[in-house]
This record gives sequence, structure tokens and C-alpha cells, in this order.
Amino acid sequence: MLSEEEVYNGAKRILKNNNYTLLAGQPPRGVDHLPVVEIKSGTNKEKGSKDSFKPDLIAYKDNMLLIIECKPNFSNSDLQKLHEVLNSQSRLLAFYNELSERGLLNKINKDIKFDEFKKIVFGSLAYSSSPLSNNTILESSNSYSTNETDNKIYHIIVNSWLGDGYIIEP
Repeated sequence: MLSEEEVYNGAKRILKNNNYTLLAGQPPRGVDHLPVVEIKSGTNKEKGSKDSFKPDLIAYKDNMLLIIECKPNFSNSDLQKLHEVLNSQSRLLAFYNELSERGLLNKINKDIKFDEFKKIVFGSLAYSSSPLSNNTILESSNSYSTNETDNKIYHIIVNSWLGDGYIIEP
């Protein structure tokens, strides 16, 4: 099994190898060239990080913006976090505003309006896993919610920190 740092580095390489643009990141040890993005909760209007969510990676390709969480194994709690963001208008708006304020929307489409933005946001779980357990994991992740968010979760299976792995679309 890979460590969280190895999954993070492997996921970055897999994304780059698949022509994604890396926009932001929050590595396990906190050191990277990518900016850190914070998605505040709808209830926290003040400064500070209370109830905020800092995605491990944010990547973009072909009108698809991925919010990515990296763990050594499949994580139901990370899946729940992604569902909470994808189902919350206030969190999506906070995400949109954060990317806009940091100039990161310029890397994808500087003129994108919020109504279009929320349609291109997807979640992704990156983790190391044996191929035999992937079907069980995918069934588990798709049974978490019964709404359209199920069709917005990608899986990045990381086999090595060098970028050996693959992306499973919803």
C-alpha cells in the first residue's frame, strides 16, 4: 500500500499524463509549488478556516474541474466531503469565488459565470488499491447517495508514486 504522500504524487503524475492542468494542491507535508485553495462552509462568513475544506488537488481538463482527495485507501469520509461540496450551492459559490480571487479561473475560462461553473465541477478520490477490490469500492461509492452527484465522482487508482495508474470516470 502507498502512503498518502505517494498517492498525492502519483495522482499528480497520472493527471499530467492525461493532459490535466493542475491548478491547486494541498500535499500531505504542505510543501508544493501549487497554491492552496480553501472551500469555506456556508456558515463561516468570517476569517479563519473553521469548517472549511482544503482539497488535496484541483485539476482541469476539457471543461471538467476535479476536486481531488488523496488517501492510501478508499475513504468513505472523503467521499462524503466531496458529496457535501458538490451538493452545496454555498460551498460551490465559495469555491468559485476562491478560484476567481486567486486568478485560477483565468487558467480555465476567465469569463465563466457561476451557473456554468457549477456544472463543470466534479469530485475525485485518488487512492491505491488492488484491482480485485475496485468493483466493491465503486459499488460502495455509488451507493452513498441517490442523487445526480453519483455521476460526478471520478476515481484515480494510483499504483505507484511515479504515475502508474488510471482514471475511472463516473
